[in-house]
Amino acid sequence: MKRLEVGVKWHPRLWVAGMPGPILRFNDAELDVGRYELRRNGSLLRLERLPMELLALLASRQGELVTREEVIERLWGKGVYLDAEQGINTAIRKIRMCLRDTAERPKYIQTVVGKGYRFVPPVTFVVNNGVNGPTTHHPQAATKPGTRRRIHIATIAALVCVAAAAGIYWRPTTHRSVARASSDRLMLAVLPFVNLSGDPRQDYFSDGVTEEIITRLGSFNPGRLGVIARTSTIQYKATKKSVAEIGRELGVDYVLEGSTRSIGARVRIAAQLIQVRDQTHIWADSYDAEMRDILDVHHNIASAVASSISVALHEASGQSVVRSVDPQAYEDYLRGRFLFEQRTEDSLIAGMQHFRKSAELDPRFAGTYAGIADCYALLEYYGYMSPKEAYPNALAAVMKALQLDPQSAEAHLALGYIRNHYEWNWREGESEVQTAIAINPSYSLAHQWYSYFLFETGRVNEAIDEGMSAVQFDPVNVQAILSLAWRLERVGRYEEAVRQAQSAVEIAPAAPLPHLTLAENYEAEGDLGRAAAEFERTLVLRNDSRLLQAFRRSLSQRGFREAKLVTEREDNLAQITRLKKRERAGRYVSPAAFAERYARLGDKDNAYRWLLEAFRERSSLMIELGFRDDFDFMRSDPRFKDLVRHVGVPHFWQ
Repeated sequence: MKRLEVGVKWHPRLWVAGMPGPILRFNDAELDVGRYELRRNGSLLRLERLPMELLALLASRQGELVTREEVIERLWGKGVYLDAEQGINTAIRKIRMCLRDTAERPKYIQTVVGKGYRFVPPVTFVVNNGVNGPTTHHPQAATKPGTRRRIHIATIAALVCVAAAAGIYWRPTTHRSVARASSDRLMLAVLPFVNLSGDPRQDYFSDGVTEEIITRLGSFNPGRLGVIARTSTIQYKATKKSVAEIGRELGVDYVLEGSTRSIGARVRIAAQLIQVRDQTHIWADSYDAEMRDILDVHHNIASAVASSISVALHEASGQSVVRSVDPQAYEDYLRGRFLFEQRTEDSLIAGMQHFRKSAELDPRFAGTYAGIADCYALLEYYGYMSPKEAYPNALAAVMKALQLDPQSAEAHLALGYIRNHYEWNWREGESEVQTAIAINPSYSLAHQWYSYFLFETGRVNEAIDEGMSAVQFDPVNVQAILSLAWRLERVGRYEEAVRQAQSAVEIAPAAPLPHLTLAENYEAEGDLGRAAAEFERTLVLRNDSRLLQAFRRSLSQRGFREAKLVTEREDNLAQITRLKKRERAGRYVSPAAFAERYARLGDKDNAYRWLLEAFRERSSLMIELGFRDDFDFMRSDPRFKDLVRHVGVPHFWQ
């Protein structure tokens, strides 16, 4: 790199947090390198350490091409052998998310395909030596050829002198885990709070307390604290395992455990924070409150826990609104969330009823409106309700939630879903999902849904990285694990997909889907013996004796692949019959469900006919056409191409 010929070795890590350092100003933002702070119009923006260092590197080289090789060497260290490519992609994405930038119309970071990146806006360097005050330099103010570069080098040299005078030196970090974006991140698990009321019917309340505290903790200092999702910690309800065992299984540094006892309109909540490595009790407290003040109690516990882990974690900015809520409204909200998580038609309808009752009792409680929107969204996605009914109701509910609480991660995620699935507005949809992650970086479902969006638009590496984040924050969530396995399988990374599917089987051995996923990947690898065993196990767990007998009979006569095709054909025909029966009974059936089944049968004309109906309804399935392998055999059909073009997905898989 020519700039180094004058002996200047500048790097973002030349400054350490809290020491005097330069401030880089660009557009309406400024990056204080010494304090590791990024601000826009005076407001602090949240950005993790690695993306922060990459931003500082790119901004310091404003207008110049910074190659990916340089980024790896500068941020990870020369000669380090690790998968830094995904780390770079993730860091760039997080910078863009924070600055509301896009790769298509870059205002900050321009991607030079196959080469690297270029920082677009002019940068003003402000030298802050901590003694004489800041000194401003404008490296882009040169009017003569070559002057700009000379000023740029002089500015960097001046900045280096400031750091050297303070006795600060940088040595490259040579061992860094890409899977864990920052070695400084602390991981916390909130175990299911114990119901001490003596009434099992009150379990919903203790479960709700657990979930709300997880949500609030997720909004504290995203660069330092990661919180495991409730779907992964719920397995430890009434467990006899020690804190050390739980910490090892979940890979966490701290565990929060507690209890609830409700008597009439009052509640007592006790909680204690334990450090895993030595089972030290870091903090403990108990709270007596009226049910209407329960959200304040959640907030107080989350604040105390974050503060006890590290003073740096206790950041109140950008969190959801904390307000009193009607006790009965809150009870209905908790029941609604419990039913929503079951994801069946009946549970989603019942969950919505509880959310609506909650909204009637307390119309200013934002959480219940986000719950209503989620129920409508999944009722349509699973084919139980038409988009014509689901979309306007979901949109009205989510806009009400955001009006009441603009910092609700759940509401922003729901709005992102609506923008993508119903409006086919990809740019705004992605922005809303990114906002949800920015508000609560530990929100596993947001990472999972963002992975879905990235994959459908062909940003494969980023999609898989987000899928890994979803699993990190919810390590025993079978849906998150299988979603990651399917993405890996679709791009031919079968060995990795097998490992994920095996993990899902270990967590849920009685569930058919993990075994089916494992069978498909064994088949792709050519291990037909294991594939046959897992496929057979899938049919056993489905308790479908007719299909099981058909498979075994065909397997003995034709081999695994032929037997599998015969069995799947019979299954799809039976499913079409079931859908028609439901339709005759006057219940809604999504045309997308018919399209999927006919596609799996290889019936191109019927598949296209139902896809056209799904398009007219604006079914959620339409945005999946770009990557669903069910439709691979139709990709050369002009009708199919025209349909995808009209949907407008910025697809990659054609």
